[in-house]
This record gives sequence, C-alpha cells and structure tokens, in this order.
Amino acid sequence: MIAAALASSAPPLPGFLNALSGTLQHFGLWAIGLLITLEDFGVPVPGETILIAGAIFAGAGRINVVALGVVAFVAAVTGDNIGFAIGHFGGRALVLRWGRYVRLPEERLDKAVLLAGYVAWRVARHRRRRAALARQPAKEQLKDCPPSD
Repeated sequence: MIAAALASSAPPLPGFLNALSGTLQHFGLWAIGLLITLEDFGVPVPGETILIAGAIFAGAGRINVVALGVVAFVAAVTGDNIGFAIGHFGGRALVLRWGRYVRLPEERLDKAVLLAGYVAWRVARHRRRRAALARQPAKEQLKDCPPSD
C-alpha cells in the first residue's frame, strides 16, 4: 500500500520550484492566471517565469497542461485589453495625474513620446531599404531557375 502511494505521487521538483510547489498546489491556475494578467497590463511581475514554472508543474503531472494553456491565453488577452483600456480611456491625463507615483512626471512623459515618434520615423524611413535587401536572396535564387512554360 505504501509502495503504491509512493509510486503515484509526483517526483519532487528541482530548485526553487520545490519552494513554490505548496503555493502552486494551493492556488494553482488562479495564481498563474493572475500573475500573467498583471504582467500583460503593465505591472512588472514575472509572468513568463510563472508560466514556465506552471509548464514544469504540468510536466510533473501536478497541473493539467490544457487548462494551463487556456488559462495563460485568457489571462494574456485579458491583461492586454485592460492595458489598452487604461491607455485609451485614461491616456495622457491619467499619466499626468498619477505618473508622479511611478516616477513618470510630465518631463519624462514628453521625452518618451518624442522617442516613440523618432523610432516610428526611423522604422518608416528604412522600411523600403530593408524590404529590398530581404528580396535580394530570392532574386539570386530565381536567377538560376529555368523559365516555366
């Protein structure tokens, strides 16, 4: 009877995952979903790391892998939509009102906006050149092909 219980229990997890096993066993998919949602709308939490830890738990048979994938997908989409809604409906006024609490005063916001505009301009400026360079290898390969009839 003891041998059957030992054979059915999952093996101990390596490293820091063994310390997380109690928390993930207790909260499981809820904790993974919450952390991924928080990360995807802008809070700096380790969403990818917790997803990898969840995948290792799923590999050890402690969490259902399909449920983990569904929860991660739903949490990521939910977090992205929350972040979009905050930016869309709050926008600049929200940052100006609350930005000082996250060390983002108006001067830093203006610099960030200028930097984003500059990066967009550089990407647009070099798009044609990169596209032409990307097509060169294909032209070289097609040059040696016989014509089709």
